Amino acid sequence: MTHPSYAVTVPEALSQFVAQRVQQDDYPSASAYVAHLIDADQREKQYQEWLEHELELGLASGISDRTVEEIFEQTRQKLRDGKI
Repeated sequence: MTHPSYAVTVPEALSQFVAQRVQQDDYPSASAYVAHLIDADQREKQYQEWLEHELELGLASGISDRTVEEIFEQTRQKLRDGKI
């Protein structure tokens, strides 16, 4: 399977940092390290989108008539019951 390739120019300090990370973390190559960074960035973006969506849902749900302690207790009960 072929993979697209990219030519990236970085300052010497970053090049040295990448070389250290490859050696310290046992990446097989600088390309593998960069691919890992891109994958992590993609997962972070997906998480941010999910979190924004959940926050919007929360804001749209309005103000609860329950106290904070009641909400915490209900959540603790759900945890005990294995519902979350």
